Amino acid sequence: MGLCPFPQTGDTMSEVPDNIFSATFADRDVERVILSAMMRDKSESSFFLDRVSVDDFYYRTHREIYSEMRDTFKLGGDLDYITIKSNFSNQQRHQEILEEIQDYAYEQPIPNEQACKLLKEFSSKRLISSLCAKAQNSLNDNSDSSEVISLLQQESTDILRSRDFLFNESCISEADEWVGEIQDEMDLGERKVNDYDGPATGMSLLDLKMHGLQDINVISAPTGHGKSMLALNWVVHIASNGYDGRVLYINYEMNRKQLARRILAMASGVTYDEIYNRKFRSRENAQAYNDARLGLLERKNLIITGNEPKTLGTTMALIQEHATCNNVRVVVIDHLGEIASERDEYNMEHWIKLQKYVKELKNVTTRLGIHLIVVAQQNREGYNNGLGSAGGLGRVAGTLELSRICDCFINMYTTREGESIVSLEKNRNGESCKFKSNFDGARQRITLEGII
Repeated sequence: MGLCPFPQTGDTMSEVPDNIFSATFADRDVERVILSAMMRDKSESSFFLDRVSVDDFYYRTHREIYSEMRDTFKLGGDLDYITIKSNFSNQQRHQEILEEIQDYAYEQPIPNEQACKLLKEFSSKRLISSLCAKAQNSLNDNSDSSEVISLLQQESTDILRSRDFLFNESCISEADEWVGEIQDEMDLGERKVNDYDGPATGMSLLDLKMHGLQDINVISAPTGHGKSMLALNWVVHIASNGYDGRVLYINYEMNRKQLARRILAMASGVTYDEIYNRKFRSRENAQAYNDARLGLLERKNLIITGNEPKTLGTTMALIQEHATCNNVRVVVIDHLGEIASERDEYNMEHWIKLQKYVKELKNVTTRLGIHLIVVAQQNREGYNNGLGSAGGLGRVAGTLELSRICDCFINMYTTREGESIVSLEKNRNGESCKFKSNFDGARQRITLEGII
């Protein structure tokens, strides 16, 4: 059995997909062994159906036979040779191939797992070949290079997911395994304070509900409601408290000096004005500033960037680079709308754009094992109509759809009575709730005063 670089003798052009070049990555014998094995034994059918998709087959007739077998199996039917052949009673070519492959699994035996791996390997290579062709065409069309990078990252992630998930036995957990993992944790006794699955935000009331930072976290608010301040409060706490991993703050809104002053004010408790004016009100404040500065310098856990082009492709490439080379485990994007504004070619509504970008970012960060914090700006018009102040998820256009993508969704608003609210409106790890908040603009800090 070997690689078939071109359609074999007896194969008509109707047997192969339009992209004949991709036949370089196909093996007819492997495909036929799998189909034959499925007709021979019901248990083997289950094995392959759990691991192989229709698109993994190259030859068109093989795809159609496999698709029919899958549908028959779902309906509870048998997959023996007689049954499947009868399903193609009006299709001579399919009957001929079924007759040819009836005993293929006996004549050329291959272990099931090996057959799957071979089939998926060829399928992956065809996808890679197609992806390279797309990228080349995009370059020839004078597309922006960052867009080509985004294309490569997104589709390569999909290829890895389709290939590796089905074959990685570690992804398959029997009940005794996953129940055992939880019981092992239970045997350790009561969980300690601040022992969360993700890094603590530093806001104890919020952490008790969220159990630390979740995978995909969205902070949404109109301009001037403290969304960047909230994200920065989390970042400073994570970077200052010994988290095993670095934080990347992708800043698309403030200049670097402004951002640095805000961070030092948060970390030290010294007012922004003191730092800006380079004049401390007391010796204690000067010492607190110096301690915070040296602490950040010593840990080197916070990376700030903001000079890159505001495109999704560049942002995703930046995350990939720092996760791979600099041990970044938490990423903040402030704010997502700045990226969206550079992508008018999509001709989408604002919130639809944000949803699309969060989905693409989620694919990248999930693959890299990164906690993502996305700052998203609400439409002021919807908020002024009284929708935002109501605080209900989905009352501001697009927030409901965006919340479905993330694990944690926080909406910040001001009530008609003038109270500042931090509303945890989606919490994958627990219940939703609202907190009354206090803004200390001088020290750039937000505190939660209690659940309402």
